[in-house]
Amino acid sequence: MRSISTSASPVTVWRPSFYLTQRKAGNAQALAVIHQILSRAKVAPLGDAEARAALGYGIADYEDALQASAAASWAANWLITRDATGFAGCPVPVLSPEAEVP
Repeated sequence: MRSISTSASPVTVWRPSFYLTQRKAGNAQALAVIHQILSRAKVAPLGDAEARAALGYGIADYEDALQASAAASWAANWLITRDATGFAGCPVPVLSPEAEVP
């Protein structure tokens, strides 16, 4: 059986996981979601170098570019997203959540 390690971008941890959950279900539930994510995945680095590199990918949405940059700095094998078209120019191969991992 093949082992796959999982990482998440800080953008993913904060915006959809925390912020949106907090708005719908409150702070306690949002923190519970973050604990769940962190128990299963490491957070990829996202600092000055990644923020600057994101500007060079030609990805129109800077938030998506930050995701791509975090994946690249982590040397990820794939970036998994429901919006593959938004990641044209991503330095990491992009897969949909439904795709079979190569």
